[in-house]
Amino acid sequence: MRKTMSKPSGSDGRAGLRGAFAANAIPAIISMILTSGVVLVDGAFLGRAVGPDALAAVNLGLPLLYAFMGMALFIAVGFSSQAAVALGAGDRDRASRYFSAAAITVVAVCGVAALASGLAADTVATFLARGSALSPTLRDYLSVMAPGYFFVMLSITLSVFARAEGRPMDALVIGLVANVANVALDWLLIVALGLGVRGAAAATGIAAALGCVAGLARVLLGRSSFRFVMPRIGPGEYASALANGLSELIGQYSITLTTWMVNAACLRTMGAAGLAALTVAGYLSFVESMVVTGLCIGMGPIVGRAYGAGDASTGAGVLRIAARAAFVTGGAAFALAALGGRAAAMFWTGGDERIAEIAAKGFALFGMGFLANGFNAVAAAWFTARCDARRSGAIAALRGLLLPVLAITALPAAFGATGVWLAMPAAELLTLAYSIPAARRHSLIS
Repeated sequence: MRKTMSKPSGSDGRAGLRGAFAANAIPAIISMILTSGVVLVDGAFLGRAVGPDALAAVNLGLPLLYAFMGMALFIAVGFSSQAAVALGAGDRDRASRYFSAAAITVVAVCGVAALASGLAADTVATFLARGSALSPTLRDYLSVMAPGYFFVMLSITLSVFARAEGRPMDALVIGLVANVANVALDWLLIVALGLGVRGAAAATGIAAALGCVAGLARVLLGRSSFRFVMPRIGPGEYASALANGLSELIGQYSITLTTWMVNAACLRTMGAAGLAALTVAGYLSFVESMVVTGLCIGMGPIVGRAYGAGDASTGAGVLRIAARAAFVTGGAAFALAALGGRAAAMFWTGGDERIAEIAAKGFALFGMGFLANGFNAVAAAWFTARCDARRSGAIAALRGLLLPVLAITALPAAFGATGVWLAMPAAELLTLAYSIPAARRHSLIS
Protein backbone atom coordinates (compact mmCIF):
# COMPACT_ATOMS: atom_id res chain seq x y z
CA MET A 1 0.00 0.00 0.00
CA ARG A 2 1.34 3.41 -1.00
CA LYS A 3 1.96 5.96 1.68
CA THR A 4 0.53 9.44 1.22
CA MET A 5 3.18 12.13 1.00
CA SER A 6 3.07 14.93 3.51
CA LYS A 7 2.84 18.44 2.13
CA PRO A 8 2.11 21.98 3.23
CA SER A 9 -1.52 22.76 3.90
CA GLY A 10 -3.70 25.81 3.33
CA SER A 11 -2.59 28.77 1.24
CA ASP A 12 1.09 27.76 1.36
CA GLY A 13 0.20 24.34 -0.08
CA ARG A 14 -1.92 25.86 -2.83
CA ALA A 15 0.78 28.38 -3.70
CA GLY A 16 3.37 25.61 -3.83
CA LEU A 17 1.17 23.53 -6.08
CA ARG A 18 0.56 26.47 -8.39
CA GLY A 19 4.31 27.06 -8.51
CA ALA A 20 5.04 23.42 -9.33
CA PHE A 21 2.37 23.43 -12.02
CA ALA A 22 3.69 26.68 -13.52
CA ALA A 23 7.26 25.35 -13.52
CA ASN A 24 6.10 22.38 -15.59
CA ALA A 25 3.42 24.05 -17.70
CA ILE A 26 5.08 27.32 -18.74
CA PRO A 27 8.04 25.72 -20.57
CA ALA A 28 5.62 23.26 -22.17
CA ILE A 29 3.30 26.08 -23.27
CA ILE A 30 6.22 28.05 -24.69
CA SER A 31 7.37 24.95 -26.57
CA MET A 32 3.86 24.32 -27.88
CA ILE A 33 3.44 27.97 -28.91
CA LEU A 34 6.74 27.81 -30.76
CA THR A 35 5.51 24.67 -32.51
CA SER A 36 2.24 26.32 -33.46
CA GLY A 37 4.18 29.42 -34.47
CA VAL A 38 6.09 27.34 -36.99
CA VAL A 39 2.81 26.05 -38.42
CA LEU A 40 1.57 29.63 -38.73
CA VAL A 41 4.82 30.71 -40.39
CA ASP A 42 4.57 27.77 -42.79
CA GLY A 43 1.06 28.88 -43.65
CA ALA A 44 2.08 32.49 -44.11
CA PHE A 45 4.94 31.55 -46.46
CA LEU A 46 2.70 29.22 -48.45
CA GLY A 47 -0.38 31.44 -48.57
CA ARG A 48 1.49 34.62 -49.44
CA ALA A 49 4.45 33.32 -51.48
CA VAL A 50 2.80 30.37 -53.26
CA GLY A 51 -0.95 31.04 -53.05
CA PRO A 52 -4.18 30.05 -51.25
CA ASP A 53 -4.40 26.77 -53.16
CA ALA A 54 -1.08 25.67 -51.65
CA LEU A 55 -2.46 26.56 -48.22
CA ALA A 56 -5.59 24.51 -48.84
CA ALA A 57 -3.67 21.55 -50.29
CA VAL A 58 -1.35 21.25 -47.28
CA ASN A 59 -4.40 21.39 -45.02
CA LEU A 60 -5.80 18.40 -46.89
CA GLY A 61 -2.69 16.48 -45.79
CA LEU A 62 -3.30 17.07 -42.09
CA PRO A 63 -5.15 13.76 -41.57
CA LEU A 64 -1.94 11.90 -42.40
CA LEU A 65 0.04 14.02 -39.93
CA TYR A 66 -2.56 13.35 -37.24
CA ALA A 67 -2.35 9.62 -38.00
CA PHE A 68 1.41 9.68 -37.35
CA MET A 69 0.95 11.77 -34.23
CA GLY A 70 -1.62 9.25 -33.02
CA MET A 71 0.89 6.41 -33.33
CA ALA A 72 3.65 8.32 -31.56
CA LEU A 73 1.52 9.72 -28.74
CA PHE A 74 -0.25 6.40 -28.22
CA ILE A 75 3.12 4.85 -27.45
CA ALA A 76 4.92 7.80 -25.83
CA VAL A 77 2.14 8.97 -23.50
CA GLY A 78 1.18 5.44 -22.46
CA PHE A 79 4.73 4.40 -21.61
CA SER A 80 5.77 7.78 -20.16
CA SER A 81 2.80 7.76 -17.76
CA GLN A 82 3.97 4.40 -16.44
CA ALA A 83 7.55 5.68 -16.31
CA ALA A 84 6.47 8.76 -14.30
CA VAL A 85 4.68 6.52 -11.80
CA ALA A 86 7.84 4.39 -11.54
CA LEU A 87 9.95 7.51 -10.91
CA GLY A 88 7.46 8.61 -8.23
CA ALA A 89 7.96 5.24 -6.55
CA GLY A 90 11.76 5.64 -6.78
CA ASP A 91 12.31 2.82 -9.34
CA ARG A 92 14.54 4.41 -12.02
CA ASP A 93 15.50 1.09 -13.56
CA ARG A 94 11.87 0.22 -14.28
CA ALA A 95 11.29 3.72 -15.63
CA SER A 96 14.23 3.28 -18.06
CA ARG A 97 12.78 -0.01 -19.27
CA TYR A 98 9.54 1.76 -20.17
CA PHE A 99 11.50 4.52 -21.92
CA SER A 100 13.54 2.05 -23.97
CA ALA A 101 10.48 0.01 -24.92
CA ALA A 102 8.74 3.18 -26.13
CA ALA A 103 11.75 4.30 -28.19
CA ILE A 104 12.12 0.92 -29.91
CA THR A 105 8.41 0.71 -30.66
CA VAL A 106 8.17 4.24 -32.06
CA VAL A 107 11.20 3.74 -34.32
CA ALA A 108 9.80 0.48 -35.68
CA VAL A 109 6.16 1.47 -36.15
CA CYS A 110 6.66 5.02 -37.40
CA GLY A 111 9.59 4.03 -39.61
CA VAL A 112 7.53 1.44 -41.47
CA ALA A 113 4.54 3.80 -41.70
CA ALA A 114 6.68 6.66 -43.07
CA LEU A 115 8.17 4.40 -45.76
CA ALA A 116 4.72 3.13 -46.75
CA SER A 117 3.23 6.62 -46.98
CA GLY A 118 6.11 7.79 -49.17
CA LEU A 119 5.65 4.91 -51.60
CA ALA A 120 1.90 5.54 -51.75
CA ALA A 121 2.03 9.37 -51.89
CA ASP A 122 0.07 9.61 -55.15
CA THR A 123 -2.72 7.33 -53.92
CA VAL A 124 -2.92 9.05 -50.53
CA ALA A 125 -3.04 12.51 -52.13
CA THR A 126 -5.84 11.50 -54.50
CA PHE A 127 -7.84 10.05 -51.59
CA LEU A 128 -7.36 13.01 -49.24
CA ALA A 129 -8.08 15.60 -51.93
CA ARG A 130 -11.02 13.55 -53.26
CA GLY A 131 -9.60 13.75 -56.77
CA SER A 132 -9.88 17.55 -56.86
CA ALA A 133 -7.54 19.97 -58.62
CA LEU A 134 -5.56 20.18 -55.37
CA SER A 135 -4.39 16.54 -55.65
CA PRO A 136 -1.13 17.21 -57.59
CA THR A 137 -0.04 19.92 -55.13
CA LEU A 138 -0.76 17.64 -52.18
CA ARG A 139 1.13 14.79 -53.87
CA ASP A 140 4.18 17.02 -54.27
CA TYR A 141 4.03 17.88 -50.56
CA LEU A 142 3.55 14.32 -49.29
CA SER A 143 6.25 12.81 -51.50
CA VAL A 144 8.84 14.94 -49.69
CA MET A 145 7.17 15.06 -46.27
CA ALA A 146 6.74 11.28 -45.79
CA PRO A 147 10.29 10.59 -44.48
CA GLY A 148 10.02 13.70 -42.30
CA TYR A 149 7.07 12.24 -40.40
CA PHE A 150 9.43 9.70 -38.83
CA PHE A 151 11.63 12.42 -37.35
CA VAL A 152 8.63 14.47 -36.21
CA MET A 153 7.27 11.49 -34.28
CA LEU A 154 10.61 10.54 -32.68
CA SER A 155 11.14 14.17 -31.62
CA ILE A 156 7.69 14.23 -30.02
CA THR A 157 8.46 11.01 -28.14
CA LEU A 158 11.73 12.33 -26.74
CA SER A 159 10.01 15.54 -25.63
CA VAL A 160 7.19 13.66 -23.90
CA PHE A 161 9.65 11.63 -21.85
CA ALA A 162 11.73 14.69 -20.96
CA ARG A 163 8.61 16.25 -19.44
CA ALA A 164 7.60 13.00 -17.75
CA GLU A 165 10.84 12.99 -15.76
CA GLY A 166 10.29 16.58 -14.62
CA ARG A 167 12.71 18.31 -17.04
CA PRO A 168 10.44 20.63 -19.02
CA MET A 169 13.28 22.96 -19.96
CA ASP A 170 15.05 20.12 -21.77
CA ALA A 171 11.87 19.48 -23.75
CA LEU A 172 11.75 23.19 -24.53
CA VAL A 173 15.30 23.06 -25.91
CA ILE A 174 14.36 20.17 -28.20
CA GLY A 175 11.44 22.23 -29.51
CA LEU A 176 13.55 25.37 -29.89
CA VAL A 177 16.16 23.60 -31.99
CA ALA A 178 13.54 22.21 -34.35
CA ASN A 179 11.35 25.29 -34.54
CA VAL A 180 14.08 27.86 -35.11
CA ALA A 181 15.56 25.65 -37.82
CA ASN A 182 12.12 25.23 -39.43
CA VAL A 183 11.52 28.97 -39.75
CA ALA A 184 14.97 29.56 -41.27
CA LEU A 185 14.56 26.66 -43.68
CA ASP A 186 11.06 27.86 -44.66
CA TRP A 187 12.51 31.16 -45.83
CA LEU A 188 15.40 29.49 -47.62
CA LEU A 189 13.47 26.74 -49.36
CA ILE A 190 10.08 28.38 -50.01
CA VAL A 191 11.00 32.01 -50.64
CA ALA A 192 14.68 32.16 -51.62
CA LEU A 193 14.83 28.94 -53.66
CA GLY A 194 11.17 28.94 -54.75
CA LEU A 195 10.56 25.24 -53.99
CA GLY A 196 6.91 25.78 -52.98
CA VAL A 197 5.16 22.99 -51.07
CA ARG A 198 8.16 20.68 -51.57
CA GLY A 199 10.30 23.24 -49.79
CA ALA A 200 7.83 23.47 -46.91
CA ALA A 201 7.89 19.69 -46.48
CA ALA A 202 11.68 19.50 -46.63
CA ALA A 203 12.01 22.30 -44.06
CA THR A 204 9.75 20.47 -41.61
CA GLY A 205 11.53 17.13 -41.99
CA ILE A 206 15.07 18.50 -41.68
CA ALA A 207 14.13 20.62 -38.66
CA ALA A 208 12.52 17.64 -36.93
CA ALA A 209 15.67 15.58 -37.50
CA LEU A 210 17.71 18.29 -35.77
CA GLY A 211 15.28 18.15 -32.84
CA CYS A 212 15.83 14.40 -32.62
CA VAL A 213 19.59 14.93 -32.41
CA ALA A 214 19.08 17.32 -29.48
CA GLY A 215 16.73 14.90 -27.73
CA LEU A 216 18.98 11.88 -28.15
CA ALA A 217 22.06 13.82 -27.03
CA ARG A 218 20.59 14.58 -23.60
CA VAL A 219 19.97 10.86 -22.99
CA LEU A 220 23.32 9.64 -24.35
CA LEU A 221 25.24 12.32 -22.41
CA GLY A 222 23.59 11.35 -19.11
CA ARG A 223 21.37 14.45 -18.70
CA SER A 224 18.26 12.29 -18.37
CA SER A 225 16.83 10.12 -15.61
CA PHE A 226 16.21 7.54 -18.33
CA ARG A 227 18.81 5.31 -19.96
CA PHE A 228 18.72 3.08 -23.00
CA VAL A 229 18.51 -0.45 -21.58
CA MET A 230 17.08 -3.80 -22.61
CA PRO A 231 13.33 -3.26 -22.13
CA ARG A 232 12.64 -6.51 -20.25
CA ILE A 233 8.97 -5.81 -19.68
CA GLY A 234 6.39 -8.55 -19.85
CA PRO A 235 3.40 -8.75 -22.19
CA GLY A 236 1.10 -7.63 -19.40
CA GLU A 237 3.14 -4.51 -18.65
CA TYR A 238 3.42 -3.73 -22.35
CA ALA A 239 -0.32 -4.10 -22.84
CA SER A 240 -1.03 -1.96 -19.77
CA ALA A 241 1.19 0.85 -21.05
CA LEU A 242 -0.46 0.79 -24.48
CA ALA A 243 -3.91 0.72 -22.89
CA ASN A 244 -3.00 3.83 -20.92
CA GLY A 245 -2.12 5.62 -24.14
CA LEU A 246 -5.40 4.58 -25.72
CA SER A 247 -7.04 7.98 -25.18
CA GLU A 248 -4.25 9.63 -27.20
CA LEU A 249 -4.65 7.07 -29.98
CA ILE A 250 -8.41 7.56 -30.05
CA GLY A 251 -8.02 11.31 -29.94
CA GLN A 252 -5.50 11.57 -32.78
CA TYR A 253 -7.11 8.96 -35.04
CA SER A 254 -10.46 10.56 -34.42
CA ILE A 255 -8.95 13.86 -35.52
CA THR A 256 -7.65 12.09 -38.62
CA LEU A 257 -11.14 10.90 -39.51
CA THR A 258 -13.01 14.04 -38.55
CA THR A 259 -10.52 16.34 -40.30
CA TRP A 260 -11.00 14.34 -43.49
CA MET A 261 -14.79 14.51 -43.07
CA VAL A 262 -14.76 18.27 -42.36
CA ASN A 263 -12.51 18.90 -45.37
CA ALA A 264 -14.84 16.88 -47.58
CA ALA A 265 -17.91 18.74 -46.30
CA CYS A 266 -16.13 22.05 -46.74
CA LEU A 267 -15.15 21.30 -50.34
CA ARG A 268 -18.73 20.21 -51.04
CA THR A 269 -20.42 23.28 -49.52
CA MET A 270 -17.86 26.10 -49.92
CA GLY A 271 -15.24 24.91 -52.43
CA ALA A 272 -11.50 25.57 -52.31
CA ALA A 273 -12.02 29.12 -51.02
CA GLY A 274 -13.97 27.80 -48.05
CA LEU A 275 -11.27 25.23 -47.37
CA ALA A 276 -8.66 28.00 -47.32
CA ALA A 277 -10.82 29.96 -44.83
CA LEU A 278 -11.22 26.84 -42.69
CA THR A 279 -7.45 26.36 -42.81
CA VAL A 280 -6.90 29.82 -41.35
CA ALA A 281 -9.47 29.06 -38.62
CA GLY A 282 -7.53 25.89 -37.99
CA TYR A 283 -4.42 27.94 -37.28
CA LEU A 284 -6.16 29.69 -34.38
CA SER A 285 -7.51 26.34 -33.22
CA PHE A 286 -4.01 24.88 -33.40
CA VAL A 287 -2.52 27.66 -31.28
CA GLU A 288 -5.28 27.29 -28.67
CA SER A 289 -4.91 23.52 -28.60
CA MET A 290 -1.13 23.83 -28.21
CA VAL A 291 -1.58 26.05 -25.15
CA VAL A 292 -4.08 23.57 -23.70
CA THR A 293 -1.69 20.73 -24.53
CA GLY A 294 1.01 22.60 -22.63
CA LEU A 295 -1.32 22.78 -19.62
CA CYS A 296 -1.94 19.03 -19.89
CA ILE A 297 1.77 18.31 -20.20
CA GLY A 298 2.50 20.49 -17.19
CA MET A 299 -0.14 18.71 -15.16
CA GLY A 300 0.73 15.13 -16.19
CA PRO A 301 4.06 14.51 -14.42
CA ILE A 302 2.80 16.06 -11.16
CA VAL A 303 -0.31 13.88 -11.19
CA GLY A 304 1.64 10.76 -12.19
CA ARG A 305 4.26 11.14 -9.48
CA ALA A 306 1.62 12.03 -6.88
CA TYR A 307 -0.45 9.01 -7.87
CA GLY A 308 2.63 6.80 -7.64
CA ALA A 309 3.25 8.14 -4.12
CA GLY A 310 -0.40 7.79 -3.03
CA ASP A 311 -1.02 11.56 -2.84
CA ALA A 312 -4.60 12.02 -4.10
CA SER A 313 -5.15 15.62 -2.98
CA THR A 314 -2.23 16.98 -5.01
CA GLY A 315 -3.68 15.41 -8.15
CA ALA A 316 -7.10 16.95 -7.49
CA GLY A 317 -5.56 20.35 -6.77
CA VAL A 318 -3.55 20.49 -9.99
CA LEU A 319 -6.64 19.49 -11.99
CA ARG A 320 -8.47 22.53 -10.62
CA ILE A 321 -5.59 24.82 -11.57
CA ALA A 322 -5.27 23.39 -15.08
CA ALA A 323 -9.03 23.50 -15.71
CA ARG A 324 -9.26 27.18 -14.79
CA ALA A 325 -6.27 28.03 -16.98
CA ALA A 326 -7.82 26.11 -19.88
CA PHE A 327 -11.09 28.03 -19.57
CA VAL A 328 -9.26 31.38 -19.65
CA THR A 329 -7.33 30.22 -22.72
CA GLY A 330 -10.52 29.14 -24.47
CA GLY A 331 -12.27 32.41 -23.67
CA ALA A 332 -9.42 34.42 -25.17
CA ALA A 333 -9.38 32.25 -28.29
CA PHE A 334 -13.14 32.65 -28.72
CA ALA A 335 -12.81 36.43 -28.54
CA LEU A 336 -10.06 36.37 -31.18
CA ALA A 337 -12.12 34.15 -33.46
CA ALA A 338 -15.24 36.30 -33.12
CA LEU A 339 -13.46 39.60 -33.71
CA GLY A 340 -10.51 38.81 -35.95
CA GLY A 341 -11.64 36.28 -38.56
CA ARG A 342 -11.60 38.61 -41.53
CA ALA A 343 -8.25 40.18 -40.68
CA ALA A 344 -6.64 36.77 -40.16
CA ALA A 345 -7.87 35.47 -43.50
CA MET A 346 -6.67 38.63 -45.30
CA PHE A 347 -3.18 38.17 -43.82
CA TRP A 348 -2.69 34.45 -44.51
CA THR A 349 -4.09 34.56 -48.05
CA GLY A 350 -2.37 37.73 -49.17
CA GLY A 351 -5.55 39.84 -49.19
CA ASP A 352 -8.07 37.49 -50.85
CA GLU A 353 -11.43 39.23 -50.27
CA ARG A 354 -13.55 36.19 -51.15
CA ILE A 355 -11.86 34.02 -48.53
CA ALA A 356 -11.97 36.86 -45.98
CA GLU A 357 -15.75 37.14 -46.37
CA ILE A 358 -16.22 33.43 -45.71
CA ALA A 359 -13.96 33.63 -42.64
CA ALA A 360 -15.79 36.67 -41.24
CA LYS A 361 -19.05 34.69 -41.19
CA GLY A 362 -17.68 31.38 -39.92
CA PHE A 363 -15.02 32.15 -37.33
CA ALA A 364 -17.39 33.19 -34.53
CA LEU A 365 -19.37 29.95 -34.91
CA PHE A 366 -16.20 27.86 -35.01
CA GLY A 367 -14.79 29.64 -31.97
CA MET A 368 -17.58 28.50 -29.66
CA GLY A 369 -15.80 25.18 -29.35
CA PHE A 370 -12.92 26.89 -27.55
CA LEU A 371 -15.18 27.47 -24.54
CA ALA A 372 -15.43 23.71 -23.95
CA ASN A 373 -12.48 21.90 -25.51
CA GLY A 374 -9.95 23.00 -22.87
CA PHE A 375 -11.72 21.33 -19.98
CA ASN A 376 -12.36 18.18 -22.00
CA ALA A 377 -8.67 17.90 -22.90
CA VAL A 378 -7.50 18.58 -19.34
CA ALA A 379 -9.91 16.02 -17.89
CA ALA A 380 -8.79 13.33 -20.35
CA ALA A 381 -5.11 14.07 -19.62
CA TRP A 382 -5.73 13.95 -15.87
CA PHE A 383 -7.29 10.48 -16.10
CA THR A 384 -4.42 9.35 -18.36
CA ALA A 385 -1.83 10.54 -15.83
CA ARG A 386 -3.63 8.48 -13.16
CA CYS A 387 -3.48 5.44 -15.49
CA ASP A 388 -7.30 5.47 -15.71
CA ALA A 389 -7.52 4.42 -19.36
CA ARG A 390 -11.26 3.77 -19.25
CA ARG A 391 -12.34 7.32 -18.39
CA SER A 392 -9.67 9.09 -20.43
CA GLY A 393 -10.60 6.89 -23.38
CA ALA A 394 -14.30 7.67 -22.94
CA ILE A 395 -13.68 11.43 -23.09
CA ALA A 396 -11.38 11.03 -26.09
CA ALA A 397 -13.93 8.88 -27.90
CA LEU A 398 -16.80 11.28 -27.25
CA ARG A 399 -15.02 14.49 -28.27
CA GLY A 400 -12.85 13.00 -30.96
CA LEU A 401 -14.96 10.39 -32.71
CA LEU A 402 -18.55 9.62 -31.76
CA LEU A 403 -19.98 13.12 -31.40
CA PRO A 404 -17.91 14.74 -34.19
CA VAL A 405 -18.91 12.05 -36.69
CA LEU A 406 -22.58 12.56 -35.80
CA ALA A 407 -22.25 16.34 -35.97
CA ILE A 408 -20.33 16.38 -39.27
CA THR A 409 -22.82 13.99 -40.81
CA ALA A 410 -25.94 15.82 -39.64
CA LEU A 411 -25.21 19.55 -39.40
CA PRO A 412 -23.81 20.29 -42.89
CA ALA A 413 -26.67 18.29 -44.39
CA ALA A 414 -29.16 20.42 -42.45
CA PHE A 415 -27.51 23.85 -42.48
CA GLY A 416 -24.94 23.78 -45.30
CA ALA A 417 -21.79 25.83 -44.72
CA THR A 418 -23.03 26.96 -41.30
CA GLY A 419 -23.21 23.32 -40.24
CA VAL A 420 -19.56 22.81 -41.22
CA TRP A 421 -18.46 25.60 -38.90
CA LEU A 422 -20.68 24.35 -36.06
CA ALA A 423 -19.83 20.63 -36.18
CA MET A 424 -16.76 20.51 -33.95
CA PRO A 425 -18.02 23.09 -31.39
CA ALA A 426 -21.21 21.05 -30.99
CA ALA A 427 -19.19 17.90 -30.26
CA GLU A 428 -17.05 19.65 -27.63
CA LEU A 429 -20.02 21.22 -25.86
CA LEU A 430 -21.88 17.92 -25.70
CA THR A 431 -18.78 16.12 -24.32
CA LEU A 432 -18.94 18.33 -21.22
CA ALA A 433 -22.02 16.36 -20.15
CA TYR A 434 -19.66 13.45 -19.41
CA SER A 435 -16.31 15.06 -18.60
CA ILE A 436 -17.50 17.49 -15.90
CA PRO A 437 -19.41 14.90 -13.81
CA ALA A 438 -16.57 12.35 -14.22
CA ALA A 439 -13.90 14.80 -13.06
CA ARG A 440 -16.05 16.10 -10.21
CA ARG A 441 -16.82 12.60 -8.98
CA HIS A 442 -13.21 11.40 -9.00
CA SER A 443 -11.34 14.53 -8.00
CA LEU A 444 -13.89 16.53 -6.00
CA ILE A 445 -13.40 19.62 -8.18
CA SER A 446 -15.52 22.56 -7.26
